[in-house]
Amino acid sequence: MSFKYIYSISDDFPNQKVNEEALVYEIRMSDITVALDYVYIRDQVECEIYFKAELSEGEQTLLDNIVYGHTGEPLENSILPEIGFQRMQIVDSDTQIVDVDDNGRLRVMASVIPKEHQLAGPEHLGQLVDDQIPSFIPRNTDLTTLSGILHQEVVDFASNYYDKTVMDSLLAEKAPLAHDHDLRYYKKIEVDSMLITTHSGLAGLLSDDHPQYLNDERGDTRYYTKSFINTLSGTLQTEINSKSDLGHVHNDIYYTKDVIDNYLDQKADINHVHEHKDLTGLTNDDHPQYLLIDGSRSIMGDLVIEGNLLVSGTQFISQTETVIINDNILVLNNGEVNQGVTAGIAGIEIDRGLLDNYRFLFSEHAKTFVV
Repeated sequence: MSFKYIYSISDDFPNQKVNEEALVYEIRMSDITVALDYVYIRDQVECEIYFKAELSEGEQTLLDNIVYGHTGEPLENSILPEIGFQRMQIVDSDTQIVDVDDNGRLRVMASVIPKEHQLAGPEHLGQLVDDQIPSFIPRNTDLTTLSGILHQEVVDFASNYYDKTVMDSLLAEKAPLAHDHDLRYYKKIEVDSMLITTHSGLAGLLSDDHPQYLNDERGDTRYYTKSFINTLSGTLQTEINSKSDLGHVHNDIYYTKDVIDNYLDQKADINHVHEHKDLTGLTNDDHPQYLLIDGSRSIMGDLVIEGNLLVSGTQFISQTETVIINDNILVLNNGEVNQGVTAGIAGIEIDRGLLDNYRFLFSEHAKTFVV
């Protein structure tokens, strides 16, 4: 059975060319397989669809779905995306079957297969007649015939395979629990019964039949047993008590714990005196041998400094009549970092009371000594 699609090409594509060699489009939807051949004829494209059987009412619905989609909405056009269609008709001879609305495009879901890449197979049903594929069951086969075919398939299958019931029965006969091994082997239950798992189970040997070993109740001449010590009495017990710490009175070489505890209680610093001034007979300044930080105490005697004497003030004043320097060089302007005397002069000034002071100077400008 065949139907012919007639597509009217829009005026926008009057010179549209289609490949001279016809293309084949394969549409698969549910169990309907169709093959489409189309050719370009002036201002329209004819596309024939071949079906393997008569269309039933349900198949007609599926055919509508090919064009409109399952939801009733047109599907995306993937057959001829380059051509805009104004109208499409599906006809059988001269009888119109379906009219497609004027939406301007054909909406069909399809996959494109160029004709030069076609492979012979049941997909191209356009070359086949009804019932030409023996590997398929015809769609118009009645239920009785179909049931017979399926039953025969089941019988053929069962003749080559064991079903679950048969296999369970065969495996049960071969299971280790159901099988009696011959005399070359022991059963598990026999081996378990022969295993000795307790010491007393050994023939001719009791649990304490090892006199060479010590235990809680057995000792030797070198040791006392635990039970003997626990029940010790008599002379040995008296001797032990006399030698123990509880029974021994220390002589005057040692202090006992009680004596030491009593002595510490009597001499302990109960009031926890930690301040220096709080100590009896001593104030915070009861150390005249030390200098005070405020400078109010003078040094009575010679001050010997083993290291350097660094003075950070502006003056170093000596109230003695004579300052004696043992070194043969007196350095002035010490620490100069620039070239020459930055201050311009360096020397010694002599205080003359009411008269002008005299200076013995080195002049950086004159590069000589002046008075």
